[in-house]
Amino acid sequence: MDTGRDKKLLLHFGKVLKRLRKEREWSLRNLAAEAGLEPSYIDKLEKAQSNPSFLAIILLAEAFDISPIEFFPPDLHPPKENPTKKR
Repeated sequence: MDTGRDKKLLLHFGKVLKRLRKEREWSLRNLAAEAGLEPSYIDKLEKAQSNPSFLAIILLAEAFDISPIEFFPPDLHPPKENPTKKR
């Protein structure tokens, strides 16, 4: 596991999460209520002190009405090339 890359991903996730929350002028408690998560957990996610669970990513995306992929850096999901069949 590449801890440098892992930390970058967590930092990016946290920055996006906080930006989305601030854009909506939501407190941690407001977002927690919308997403069904604990405010302390969201705080740890924003500070890159905790790994988000798959369920948490889905719940947060639903709270913000966005696709879960929006939390991740664009270079993590580059466009796929059309695979060619090999015979």
